[in-house]
Amino acid sequence: MLLIFILALQIPSKPIDGGPGPGYIPLIYSSIGMLLSLGIFINSIREKTTEKFYLSNHFFLFILIITGYAILIPILNYYIATIIFIIIILLIMGARKLSLILLLPLIYSVFIFMIFEKVMGIPMP
Repeated sequence: MLLIFILALQIPSKPIDGGPGPGYIPLIYSSIGMLLSLGIFINSIREKTTEKFYLSNHFFLFILIITGYAILIPILNYYIATIIFIIIILLIMGARKLSLILLLPLIYSVFIFMIFEKVMGIPMP
């Protein structure tokens, strides 16, 4: 979160049409993430537990998939990479309903397209 916050500070703060600049949303999200992380950290210090913490194999698989997703965005374009990413995640999470697996990524991509490209005029990579 701190890295995202620092990188967001480096985004030019020139506002578009008098509104917030392009770094506004990453700053807000990273600030909220850091506050929530701090709260979880403080809560973990206060609670004494004997449970052992371990990372499941799914954690490493998700890291690998997210890395692949980030690599595929500039190659395939955002929308195709996102559809593939969501389908893979749904399958790993156990979704078996074909309509959900096919419609959810498509609806999400159309929603993002409408909001960013049509309403705000911001092209996706």
